[in-house]
Amino acid sequence: PILQADRTPPYFSLAWNNREHISGELGKPLKDAWVSLAVNSKYGRSQNQLHIHVACLRQDVYNALGEQAEQLDQQWRPLAVKLVGHHYL
Repeated sequence: PILQADRTPPYFSLAWNNREHISGELGKPLKDAWVSLAVNSKYGRSQNQLHIHVACLRQDVYNALGEQAEQLDQQWRPLAVKLVGHHYL
């Protein structure tokens, strides 16, 4: 609930807006379609803290998401396919 309060910083947009860091490390521009933002579930956290990942997508994950594109929108729901053997929202 605290993450949904009005006074909470916009963590997701702040993380996404720093995706250029990846391009800087690669030394070349990177298309947004190849970058992903992910959050560890409460079961995948080692320190019980919100942890946002911004990283390049693996080719197989990029392909799987592309195949699911018509079913993806702004609503959180389970993906119809596993990615790298795991369920994601």
